Amino acid sequence: MDEQAPAGWYPDQDVTAVNSNNKKDGAFSKIGALVKKAAADRQAAKEELGRKQSTDAHAAGALVTSGVSGASTVEIY
Repeated sequence: MDEQAPAGWYPDQDVTAVNSNNKKDGAFSKIGALVKKAAADRQAAKEELGRKQSTDAHAAGALVTSGVSGASTVEIY
């Protein structure tokens, strides 16, 4: 009697590889991926802004004085 393999599976193939190929992303998985991407994008933008401010401060020279005017910080180089 011949034993038949399940559909989509071959005897020399790993079962976990077959199962991972058949799994479809659900709505929650897609939303989770979008949230992770948005958070990573925000973090990258924040780091880029910090690098730009650091570069600008270095290019401006020594800080002479700084103060607060209303809700803004004023720095004089």
